[in-house]
Amino acid sequence: EMCIRDRYQRRVHGILIMKEGKTKDKKADKKGDKKPRKDNNKEMIKEYTVNLHKRLFKMQFKKRGKRAIRELKKFAQTQMWVKDVRIDSELNHFIWKNGIRDVPNKVRI
Repeated sequence: EMCIRDRYQRRVHGILIMKEGKTKDKKADKKGDKKPRKDNNKEMIKEYTVNLHKRLFKMQFKKRGKRAIRELKKFAQTQMWVKDVRIDSELNHFIWKNGIRDVPNKVRI
């Protein structure tokens, strides 16, 4: 299998996260001190369990699959502080494997 397994033998799906540009430290600019900038192209590995059930509650059936992908992207943007988030094909297949209506309740990413 191509997927990664964590220590509890649950399936872990991936999200590819890209970051563009450099961030500035605003406090350093005000003081005149120059702090070393963070390397924005550094790869970060974090694992989360996303509860899609609460994000798709009372959602029209024919819009659940698309909304689940949108909510996963939004979650990754807030947690990783990035703008450019790309969904891995394996994660996409996991979301859509039961069709547009029956989206899994929880996803481990």
